[in-house]
Amino acid sequence: VTRAAAAGRRVRLVGLGAGFDTRSLRLEGVWCAAEIDLPDVVAQKKEILARLAKRRPEILSRPTLLAADLNDAAQTASALREAMGVVGPADGVGGARDQADEHTVFVCEALMIYLDDAAATRLVRLCRDAAAESGGASF
Repeated sequence: VTRAAAAGRRVRLVGLGAGFDTRSLRLEGVWCAAEIDLPDVVAQKKEILARLAKRRPEILSRPTLLAADLNDAAQTASALREAMGVVGPADGVGGARDQADEHTVFVCEALMIYLDDAAATRLVRLCRDAAAESGGASF
């Protein structure tokens, strides 16, 4: 994140199975953030962030929370497409952006142990494909 931001790239953070992690709120240099997790987890995190936003209203703009079962190929592909469409505060509505200036960081801390082997392999491939049009990706 630090290197890409220092190089003038817009950094997109995509948390996979992020749970109640607050990395997307704490990392500096992140242009936009999305998190994908199970529907129940997303619902609970939205409630927690809504309460926190009463004291820190700036967190309302980040992260975008997306519900999907990462063991399900269709749900995963759909959520990743949506995550890659999330834009940061400097982009106007409907404005064109140069995706070559973007770098996507996928975070999947302690996630793979909960996925079957085929789903884990598929997830990495779907992430790679989702970020193909951007200026690069890392895990």
